[in-house]
Amino acid sequence: MATINVPGDYASIQTALSAGAVSDGDTIQLGLGYSVDEKITPTGLNSVTILGDVENPDLYDVYYSNPGSVNGDKTIAMNNCTNMSMKGFKLRYTGPFSTSSGGAHGGYGDNGGHLFEDMIVETSGYYGLAG
Repeated sequence: MATINVPGDYASIQTALSAGAVSDGDTIQLGLGYSVDEKITPTGLNSVTILGDVENPDLYDVYYSNPGSVNGDKTIAMNNCTNMSMKGFKLRYTGPFSTSSGGAHGGYGDNGGHLFEDMIVETSGYYGLAG
């Protein structure tokens, strides 16, 4: 289990995921003022935590504007992930409305047991959080 700092060790959450730097049980610690427009797609991970600050979640902005206007896109789209924890940040989908668009989707395949805690969720999409 490791703590990965973003920015710091990696520029963003997705950069760390794409580099294969995140393993089961790791924590991705968001730096103060984190604000990155990106789609986050964890795949095949278990018990990973993305952590801002549970006392001040509004200081950590995880959002996706969906610049390509892809139908059904989400800010966080998990695939075959279990027991993921999202804590202490603002989760926003700011892209265009379409069916199934939104903040976070619990995943496809073998997934579940996710925890969303002490967060602010805002969406211009179909849903904020979905299973």
